[in-house]
Amino acid sequence: MDRPLLAAAWRAPDAAALRAVDLDAEALTPVAEMREGSRRAGRALIGVAARRGGALARAYREAFGDPRLGHLPVAQAVAYRDAGLSLASAEIVSGWTLVNGLVSAATRLGLVGHAEAQGLLARGRRALAGLLAEPCADEPSSFTPLSDIAVARSGARASRLFST
Repeated sequence: MDRPLLAAAWRAPDAAALRAVDLDAEALTPVAEMREGSRRAGRALIGVAARRGGALARAYREAFGDPRLGHLPVAQAVAYRDAGLSLASAEIVSGWTLVNGLVSAATRLGLVGHAEAQGLLARGRRALAGLLAEPCADEPSSFTPLSDIAVARSGARASRLFST
């Protein structure tokens, strides 16, 4: 789902179009914890990009009076546009951030060692290259019922491993 949202936000001609993509991300993310995590990560990225002088990031941060705004794919598009990246480069950086984050989490949780993590990163790099070689979907969609259910159920627990 993130790739079409990132592409739409990267192509957005103005803040109103960015807001529309952000509201799509809000509407298409069914689990509250995932929406909150996406906004938290996105707002942090926009804050850094704005402090580093990103004109688009500064302008978009002003829209954050709406609590539904600031989703990560939109924030990535804004930050990467401010950095002068092409859409193709933005997709690579965004995808690699996901792959690296998943492998890092598995390592921190003790599910894999460092040597195995390097192998997973290599496999992830090849998988990412294959995915990015395919055309981007026009409409964002996702189907992750097991993780959505797990995250939704975690809200009732007294503690969590991660913030999302």
